[in-house]
Amino acid sequence: MQPTTSLMKRQRSLLSIFRRCVKFTYKDASIVRFNSTVTGHLEKEKLDEIEGMKTKVMFFFITVSVILFEQTEIHFTAGLRRTRPRAAYEVLRDGIGIDKF
Repeated sequence: MQPTTSLMKRQRSLLSIFRRCVKFTYKDASIVRFNSTVTGHLEKEKLDEIEGMKTKVMFFFITVSVILFEQTEIHFTAGLRRTRPRAAYEVLRDGIGIDKF
């Protein structure tokens, strides 16, 4: 496993996360469901080609394909593009914080 600093020197990296299936409800009442395996390509301030992540829109869960990070907002592309305040997704817990990709 490469350290994060050397990993991010490359233009694009594959990201894979393995965990049990979970569903989160965030501060803005949005719901995101994660499969046991989530993969995507990580670039500076962007995660795209995401597999294993869905968000609830109306009554349906739609696959999230791209997440784009800006200073105060996070843009989700899931069939349609939706922008939400970044603060709704900031959760304090033990671990390493990442401000930017």
